[in-house]
Order: sequence, then structure tokens, then C-alpha cells
Amino acid sequence: MGVLLNATDTTPSVIALSATPKVLWPPNGKMLPVTISGTITDTGSGVNLSRAAYSVTDEYGKVQPTGAITLGAGGSYSFTVLLQASRLGSDLDGRQYTITVRVSDNAGNAASQASVVTVPHDQGN
Repeated sequence: MGVLLNATDTTPSVIALSATPKVLWPPNGKMLPVTISGTITDTGSGVNLSRAAYSVTDEYGKVQPTGAITLGAGGSYSFTVLLQASRLGSDLDGRQYTITVRVSDNAGNAASQASVVTVPHDQGN
């Protein structure tokens, strides 16, 4: 038998994140659905459910949705954001959207994970 004195949780939550699709094509200006999914787990103090959120930023500063994340069984989550399939003709590396998921655990440890969705300049044809 062991006793832990003054034990504190210093380990942040673990975030798994996937964005589908990763490429928006053709660049026709339409708003396309992108599914964001994954899990958020914390074996220490547990996930602070009120502190799970997402944000989207793009290098043009135009499409930037944000919101809370609702966690299901086992810390799973899934939601859809609409991103515009457009890019500037002079943007040779394409437009990049960064989707970031952030959370804090009940001990206050913060964690984040990001995924990128791109509207490429071309398809290499």
C-alpha cells in the first residue's frame, strides 16, 4: 500500500485530431464542409468539459469560425465547419486553414493540437 502526499497532475490532456478532407478542390469559391474529429482524454484530473473548444484561422484572415466542443463517450468528438474553396491566384503555396483544438484539464494544464486544410494553387497537372 502506498500513499501519495501533495500529488498534483502536471500532465496535460491528450488530443487526437483529424480533418477530412485535407484538400479543398477546385478553388471555385464554394463553402465546403470539413469534418473535424478525434478524441480528448486525460487520465490524471480529467478533462474540463467547459474548456474544450476549436478555432479556425486562415492566412487571409477571412474565414475564422470558433466554438465549443461537445465530448462523447471516451472523449470522442466530431463536428463540421464550412471552409471556402478559394485562394489568390498569386498564392503559389495555396491557402491554408489551420484548425486548432484546445482544452484544459481539471488541474489547469492546457493542451492543443492543430491540423491544416489547404486550397492548393494547382493539382500538379
